[in-house]
Amino acid sequence: MVFDGCPVELWMEQVLLEDEELEERIHYCKVIAYDEINERLEMMLRGEEVTVISLDAIYGCKIMDGERFAKCHGRVLERYLNKQGNMLIFQVEDGFYKNTVN
Repeated sequence: MVFDGCPVELWMEQVLLEDEELEERIHYCKVIAYDEINERLEMMLRGEEVTVISLDAIYGCKIMDGERFAKCHGRVLERYLNKQGNMLIFQVEDGFYKNTVN
């Protein structure tokens, strides 16, 4: 499955730390690369600083490709700033579910 360049919606589903608050907003990203072997997405976060993304949470992820989309769940392993922008490394922990928009 090729996701490069696809838009992504990312949202917090569960916090892993006791004192962390569950955030109820959607973050918008773009897939830069997908490593199928390790099931990792490299994404660019749009319009926000990387510090708004928790490394101690489970996130839902929806990748859109025209009229199709795929959903998965996982964790952000890394967040950093480089010359491309605000970057995230997302580890897929619960595989992709494919759907078609009607």
